[in-house]
Amino acid sequence: MKRYNIFNNIHKGLRACLYDCANAVQQSDFNDPAQAALVMGKLSELIEMFGKHATTEDEFILPIVMEYEPSVVTVFHDEHRKDEEISFRLRYLIHRFSGCREDGDRETAWEELAIAFIEFMVFNLNHMAKEEDILNRILWRYYPDEQLHQHTKKIVAAQEPRMIALTSRWMIRGLNNSEILSWYRSVKNHASDTAFQEMMALAEAELGRERWSQLQMHLCDGAMVA
Repeated sequence: MKRYNIFNNIHKGLRACLYDCANAVQQSDFNDPAQAALVMGKLSELIEMFGKHATTEDEFILPIVMEYEPSVVTVFHDEHRKDEEISFRLRYLIHRFSGCREDGDRETAWEELAIAFIEFMVFNLNHMAKEEDILNRILWRYYPDEQLHQHTKKIVAAQEPRMIALTSRWMIRGLNNSEILSWYRSVKNHASDTAFQEMMALAEAELGRERWSQLQMHLCDGAMVA
């Protein structure tokens, strides 16, 4: 039986945001103030999301691993500290680029920023893959799926509304139909009607017409999306 992956939805959302930023960095003209400002905003949002996610893992995931595999927790704490260093440099380069006035300075700052972003992306893609491999195997060894589902509810309940809205948007963009349906059924069964309607509005705004119609249909009749 396939086990519950506690990282799946949020990691898919974070990867979707990473890929979007990667395209923006590659395609944007740094000499166009509007394009450059849009990219800086995307990168700042990305850094915030990954920072909040690491904090959540430190507070909710690693403690339940610590009881059984403390040496593994040490490794992931070290990786989170490394991620903080990479994020700090990327944030500094965003600030530096935004303050440049000369074309030559802007070009140099943009090139350095692009390199720093690639480092950030590669590190975090590898880091998330390690979590889904190593930490999941530990969680599955010591915790039943029902307990992991309950732990997910605690994590969601502890998040700020603004961050929930932000990560939900990227999760919608990153998940497949079956994953969205499973997620939305859980929201429908456990959240308030107001919260559920807000999530439906988000899905309508983010999904294409065909996927949105499928979600509506299957939430009504209980069938699974292919």
